Amino acid sequence: MNEFNTAFQADASKIGLLHLQITRLLRKFLGKFVKSNIISSHEDLTQVPYADRQCQLDDDIIAIGPKARTYLVDFQDDIGRDVEKKVFRSVRSFYTKIVEKMCNKFPFGDPTMKDLGFLNPSARSSKTSDAVIRLIKRFPSLSTDENLQQLQDQFDDYMLSPDSDLPPITDDLDKFWGEMSKQKDVFCKSDRFDVLSKLAFALLSLPNSNGDSERAFSMVRKIMTDFRSDMNTLCALLSTKINCDSDCCDYQPSSNVLKMAKTATTNYNVKHSCK
Repeated sequence: MNEFNTAFQADASKIGLLHLQITRLLRKFLGKFVKSNIISSHEDLTQVPYADRQCQLDDDIIAIGPKARTYLVDFQDDIGRDVEKKVFRSVRSFYTKIVEKMCNKFPFGDPTMKDLGFLNPSARSSKTSDAVIRLIKRFPSLSTDENLQQLQDQFDDYMLSPDSDLPPITDDLDKFWGEMSKQKDVFCKSDRFDVLSKLAFALLSLPNSNGDSERAFSMVRKIMTDFRSDMNTLCALLSTKINCDSDCCDYQPSSNVLKMAKTATTNYNVKHSCK
């Protein structure tokens, strides 16, 4: 769970990986207390009868962690059978409630979330051109009727092309689609995926968490002081901080920037000096 939270709080866009990762996370939790054949027999993991005791693993193999398992074995006589049964009932109850909450809160059945999976090149074989059509209907400003057919053709090209004919597959979706936008048709030298890549860039701008907004508020708290409370100043500093790709200690201002800064300082001092 910590790895999942860390990945989706990062700066990089992960929206195309979200449905795949929440499905993997659910499968991971189910695997801790539900029999593997029960899990694999359900294409839709939310339909797994995880609360059915007959579908759950026995006490001797249910996941409780190696240290807890060792402790129960070493101190079995002191603990007693009744306490041991209570421990395993609590473990089953814990896993059941976790999975129940995931099924209720996570967007497993959201069609848009599923369709956004086409952004992930590793999972593109499971998508059809209908996914792009549904996304266009969901976000009509991202395309026009004139280039809809071109979009479908480019999507089919993307789906049917072998991996060797595409940029290297990576979880860095921004990088992958950046390379896709540079692809040229071998014969006519035109942009091969120009319409599809524009759609992908627009969809990748969708936030996959509230991490960006939380980071922005954190920056404001650090920037804002009693002597630095003007909104124009705060907005300028925040914009600079967010868009700076390097550490501030490595920043080398140009002579023009230094000149403007000195002029602004002089004007400020003259305006606020005591007469």
